Amino acid sequence: MNIFEYSDEEILKIANPILDTIIHGTNSKDYDLFTTHISESMKTDVNRKVIEEQWANDKLPSNLCLERKLLSVLRKKDCVLILWKARSNDIEDDLLHMLYLQSQDGDVKVIGTWIK
Repeated sequence: MNIFEYSDEEILKIANPILDTIIHGTNSKDYDLFTTHISESMKTDVNRKVIEEQWANDKLPSNLCLERKLLSVLRKKDCVLILWKARSNDIEDDLLHMLYLQSQDGDVKVIGTWIK
């Protein structure tokens, strides 16, 4: 089934555990855990270097809280975007966490994630 055919609730049942894994991977700076659900096309040496440099130089990506509040599920042409209001253990500001999901070969994969 294509992710576009899922209800928001069904998408969240997939997205929440994926985001939990990404957060655990970033907090422990474990690239293999971080990329568990990442699309194979994104698992490049260049992307790995970028992520590891972010972990080395910026404390935000490694201090994220698991608690978050859903803001929206957006369907785009080629992916579904999920937006959450998020927090960090070290920063008092509210954060925006976005997860880009896409159906690939009968599975749902992450094609992007960011936090601002």
